[in-house]
Amino acid sequence: MSISVCVDGFEMAGEMVCIFGATGFIGSNLVRFLVRHGYRVRVYCRKTSNLENLAANECEIFYGTLDDEKSLRHALEGSAIAYNLAVCGENSQSYYDERVQVNVAFPERLARVALQVGLRLVHVSSTAAVGTPGLGVIADESFQFNNQHDHYAVTKAMGEQKILHEVGQGLDAVIAIPANVVGAHAMKSGQRLNFEKIAKGKMKVYPAGGVCLVSVEDVVQGLHLCAQKGETGQRYILGGNNVSFLQYFQAIACETAGKAPFVPIPGPLLKSAGYLIENFSRILGKEPFITEETCRMVSSFLYFSSQKAREKLGYVITPLDKTIKNAVHPTGREI
Repeated sequence: MSISVCVDGFEMAGEMVCIFGATGFIGSNLVRFLVRHGYRVRVYCRKTSNLENLAANECEIFYGTLDDEKSLRHALEGSAIAYNLAVCGENSQSYYDERVQVNVAFPERLARVALQVGLRLVHVSSTAAVGTPGLGVIADESFQFNNQHDHYAVTKAMGEQKILHEVGQGLDAVIAIPANVVGAHAMKSGQRLNFEKIAKGKMKVYPAGGVCLVSVEDVVQGLHLCAQKGETGQRYILGGNNVSFLQYFQAIACETAGKAPFVPIPGPLLKSAGYLIENFSRILGKEPFITEETCRMVSSFLYFSSQKAREKLGYVITPLDKTIKNAVHPTGREI
């Protein structure tokens, strides 16, 4: 275990928060937001973590592992709020054990330690843990989970249950549920590639489904609202604009002066292709570049309601065109 400060001589002031999973897309944007708003930020990560996404942010780096309760306790001490964004989002079979450890075992461990320390925990889940809405359905927090075939979704749902169990023991925790997030800073490579291909007119086909698209700025502010106003034990979907993939890609084309794809891929064909690719890759001993489950998801209409967060927290959703603009232009908006 070791502790370092990112910027020498920086005198941190204000409330201390501890963030797990801070080096990722949403996490690094949350760090930027909290530092800018005067919080003292402590980042918990492995010694091997890539800290590039945290560059130029004055925060304390605390090194430890997710299975070390002593280090977890030490990191949480002195903090008023902890945000858990640690996740294994890989869908392939080879990540089965890691998904269980990061998405289930760690939230249980963290919740137990947070209860002992006595602070508020904001656990970040996923709309995959809500379920897959049917055609014409917009799911909210009361939707009956139906993603039993998706191991990632199952582990995220189980992680939520671990948090709620500790809430029953007295833990002050709120569950935040982001939808499909886009943004300029540290966006995932797969999503960034979609923007680049469309800008160059190199994407010809698109999946027939739809997605709940939300700007990372909205999600980060939603996480802050969960910490400040969320009711203990409640779940809040932090979603955005429910749009088809064609509408999504057309918006990118409009903002980048590119060309939107024009050939839809029928759901059954896409899912069959995913099945073949995944299994053929397994035979070759390689990681598949796409899985059957991913193909199933993008062939579905994954639409979600953020009404609860809007009414209870004051959550605000950015319109689609501005969401895409902010994702294309790094200086489009400060959070």
